[in-house]
Amino acid sequence: MSFLRRRSDQITSGTQEKSKLQLNLTPERQILVALVATILVGCVCSLIAMPRFRPSPPAEETQQVDVPDFSIPTAREAYIPAVELIRQTDAGAQLASAVSIWTPSIDLVQLRAGRNGWAFHFYLPSSGEMATVLVDGEGNARIDKYETWETPPSLIDDLNWRADSSVVADLLVTSCQETIGDFTQASVELWLSMAEENRAALWLVSASTTGESPATCELTINAVTGLTQ
Repeated sequence: MSFLRRRSDQITSGTQEKSKLQLNLTPERQILVALVATILVGCVCSLIAMPRFRPSPPAEETQQVDVPDFSIPTAREAYIPAVELIRQTDAGAQLASAVSIWTPSIDLVQLRAGRNGWAFHFYLPSSGEMATVLVDGEGNARIDKYETWETPPSLIDDLNWRADSSVVADLLVTSCQETIGDFTQASVELWLSMAEENRAALWLVSASTTGESPATCELTINAVTGLTQ
């Protein structure tokens, strides 16, 4: 009987301890424990997944933009040292025409920028001569020659000459791309002069190729507006 009593006491004691544990974990505490566990699991999952969804750094620009050599002058830039030089000879010297020629193999970046060496023709009223002034690719001007000119030519008012060679050369390349194709193997001429019929300053520009399939493309561009005629 004592054995049974001790066994009964042990069962009763175990039941009471279990009841105490159950009393300690109230429903509110059980919900709180479950909530904390859920938050912890969510944080761990976020930390694991975060590197996968982190935005990748922007890719470096690999495309290089071609920039012309600005030390080589456009027509308007080359005109400044040319006119300054010739007016030391004749203060009344005035521009009659300007020309530049590109030959194969052409640097297309420089062509589109209208940058090259230039030849300017100035009429000298004091002597009745036409002077040719050359400006090289570095912007250095020199007088090349003088020619007797019996009849005064139509002269360009440089204040009205606004369309620079960069404008007309780019327009030539864009407009004649289908006709000429590879401009690097073409011959290009930009000629600025006065039109006799309406006394307007005009750019006469052309590009031509030789070989099995020769091609020519020409444009007339108003030197004031920069628009094709």
